[in-house]
Amino acid sequence: MNLDRSRWITGPLCLFDIALGISAVFFPHFYMKLIQPTASDDPAYLLQRTGTLWLCFAVCEGIAFFRYRRFPEWVLIVAALRLIDVPADLVYWLRDEALDTFGDFSLLFAPAYNSVAGVTLSVWYLRFRKERIA
Repeated sequence: MNLDRSRWITGPLCLFDIALGISAVFFPHFYMKLIQPTASDDPAYLLQRTGTLWLCFAVCEGIAFFRYRRFPEWVLIVAALRLIDVPADLVYWLRDEALDTFGDFSLLFAPAYNSVAGVTLSVWYLRFRKERIA
């Protein structure tokens, strides 16, 4: 199958996510006024959004756990998801002034663990793929 057509989706998505990410990370008040001008002061809805992403991560990790022999690409997907969390947790740690000792520890431990897990899974997948091709 020719994947050239995928660029019609991936290109616009990339540009949209760049704009969305830059506005959310560097101009959060502008983002909130634009997207949610009447947002409540209770940020629980943002935690619910994050929790939904974590549940999606768990589905991918479960597939990788149970189906890695038949679909080894899921190991690489999990590696990418773990690595995605590294900058997100670091930004959270740098920006949130309400963290206590446990919060600080958690948001420093998580990026370290996710970095090791993501790189390790990537290396294992790439070695597997190289052996499979050879």
